Amino acid sequence: MQYYYGSQMPLRVLDEAESWKKQELKHTVIMLELINPSEKHYVEELNRWRDDLDITHEHVMRYVESVVRRDNQLSSHLYKQILELVAFCREESVAFTAFCQELINESETVDENPTVGLIMDHLVAISNEFIQDAKISLYEN
Repeated sequence: MQYYYGSQMPLRVLDEAESWKKQELKHTVIMLELINPSEKHYVEELNRWRDDLDITHEHVMRYVESVVRRDNQLSSHLYKQILELVAFCREESVAFTAFCQELINESETVDENPTVGLIMDHLVAISNEFIQDAKISLYEN
């Protein structure tokens, strides 16, 4: 994420959060395809994560629409809510990557097929990019 957007920054941060939540949502779908259905615990958890990430994505989209309707003229209250939402998105990503790391470390599917582990490692790395970008955004604001 670039940090020279000036007054467009709140919208840019929300746009970035929306993109990452959509990406993580796709990651759950990929992981569900990779994990052996017999690992019911992981399948159930991935389905829960898919639902939670979808809800967060929709929530971010509502804020994007709100900012656009206001032509990026935000009250201090709305600006604070946006920062809180981005902080929540970041924390959700931290928890999601922790779950993914547990899955990588403990899944029989990954033990049996190292390629699955490599793919999941890559997906975790992508989420970690958002975590770092969000941390920088929150620090600057």
